[in-house]
Amino acid sequence: MGCQLAHPDRAVKVMADDVNSAYRNACIHSGSVHLFTGHIPEDGVIIIDMSAGFGWTGSSGTYNILGGVVAFVHGPACDVTDPAGSLTTTR
Repeated sequence: MGCQLAHPDRAVKVMADDVNSAYRNACIHSGSVHLFTGHIPEDGVIIIDMSAGFGWTGSSGTYNILGGVVAFVHGPACDVTDPAGSLTTTR
């Protein structure tokens, strides 16, 4: 509504569907996927933005699968600066 009021001379198109469909439209080019990872060597941290999986598969279930894999692989690992914490724990 706000877009139509701000630009009355333009056609405003809206895509309405469930969240699963929204992720199918957020594609990631394979040449850009490296932008969805990171590494902080000083803290021994790796970062994986798993939204890249949505663009490849079109399936919101992929997030749960990839998240489970990361938690399984890195869950038992300790954070050297906080041995009581887990690498998958958010602070």
